[in-house]
Amino acid sequence: MNGERIEGILKFIPKSKIIVDIGTDHAYIPEAIIKRNIAKEVIGTEINPKPYLKAQKYIKDKLLKKFIEIRKGDGFDVIDKKELEIAIIAGMGGLLINRIIRENISKFNNGNTLILQPMNAVDKTRKFLDENMFEITDEILCKEDYHYYTIIKAKFNQSHIQGNNELDYITNEILFRKKDKYIEEFTNNKIRKNNIIIKRIEKNSSDKTRKEELKQINAKLKELLSKYEFKLYY
Repeated sequence: MNGERIEGILKFIPKSKIIVDIGTDHAYIPEAIIKRNIAKEVIGTEINPKPYLKAQKYIKDKLLKKFIEIRKGDGFDVIDKKELEIAIIAGMGGLLINRIIRENISKFNNGNTLILQPMNAVDKTRKFLDENMFEITDEILCKEDYHYYTIIKAKFNQSHIQGNNELDYITNEILFRKKDKYIEEFTNNKIRKNNIIIKRIEKNSSDKTRKEELKQINAKLKELLSKYEFKLYY
């Protein structure tokens, strides 16, 4: 994970006594949290043996064992409910993120915060959060090596009422309202890619359902571009 994504994640983390980093990998995020005085303690979890040992060594070499604990285990399985205030899950597929949260959703209390950076299936993660008492409070787009990444901030709220339809999960209007620096090019790029798939379907396939879905998505994206006075390139 490179600089812009880490910066985006750090920007979303409120100051706290303790922060959990699920799937910490090399423990770069916990290190940055401690160095910037965002939290006094970070717990990183890692299920895979090699990254777990690397994270342990990295923390030891950086003289951070007093502040960062690396635990071996799957997701929130090795996190106590009392330790769960703010949790980061970054650099994983959206469906895997959903599974990790779902399996320990009973540990969440009102106000607990998630900072998520799905590598794919962002719409599926938005839908999962909306259907499982998480309110998305903010989003930001990052760009690295010509790829766009979405970072989501959400709070657990047992009073949250699901209010979106399927098209609302494709993007988040928050990004348009806040004039995110990448939202115009990101949206136009998505429309362009969808148009390519539509043409391919028209030429080689009879999948009319998928074609109509993509047309509806593009119509929604164009509507948002127009509403917030962004340019349409395609």
